[in-house]
Amino acid sequence: MPPNICDQCTGFSNTNYDAIQNGYMKSTAFENYFTKSFLPSIGPDQPVLLIYDGHSTHMSIILIEQAMQSQVTILKLSPHTTHI
Repeated sequence: MPPNICDQCTGFSNTNYDAIQNGYMKSTAFENYFTKSFLPSIGPDQPVLLIYDGHSTHMSIILIEQAMQSQVTILKLSPHTTHI
């Protein structure tokens, strides 16, 4: 099997990314996005409203606790409605 192209990457500065073996989203990947990308991007501007799709992997106890501590209100849209 050829090596994964990302095995040789160092990434771009000021970016975060996550790779999952099977390609499907996992809650840990979204938690990483929330803590490493989203929260630093909002800085001290709180409270904040975060609106996103209702995919089950986008919600976990860890994420809810982090959002509450950071004064981020989460509004989950109903599944299959983000195209409307």
